[in-house]
Amino acid sequence: MLRALWALLRAFGGICIFQFAPQDLPRSTVLLAATTAGNMVLSVVIYGLESPLSQALFKAVLETLVLFALTFILLFLLSYGRRLTQTMTAMMGCGTLLGAVALLTMVLAPVLPADLGLALLRVNFLLNLLVIAHILRHATGTWFLAGLLFAFGYALLLNKVFMLADALLGVAAA
Repeated sequence: MLRALWALLRAFGGICIFQFAPQDLPRSTVLLAATTAGNMVLSVVIYGLESPLSQALFKAVLETLVLFALTFILLFLLSYGRRLTQTMTAMMGCGTLLGAVALLTMVLAPVLPADLGLALLRVNFLLNLLVIAHILRHATGTWFLAGLLFAFGYALLLNKVFMLADALLGVAAA
């Protein structure tokens, strides 16, 4: 069991440093569920640092739904629907690893120089976009630049969805 966990961590780490691709992961709905659950728990913790638990949970679920929906649409429009499980497993697993680094940075931020903490979070965000681009490039069989455009589109859409959700939550709370 420990050996399998270590192999998965190495695989997700390999994807994060562009050595592996999503197709190097096993096609497993159980693994997809486990990585999604881990990613969502970590997202709730991260969003919970700045929001009440109910809003943090809402944002984590919303982020996951947007990522799944956009990836589903993209892969099926390009006739790569059979790659959805491995692609989403890679996204969720790598998102969990990068989210853990972001959480560590946020926790350490009070003892770091202000500019360093912010710079580390920005680098983490950019690395996250690059990893998503790498995953989508392999999933769609296209160029890295196309994957990067998909990743930026995802980030922009998610930002707009969060702004809309915040506005609706603000109206509901008033």
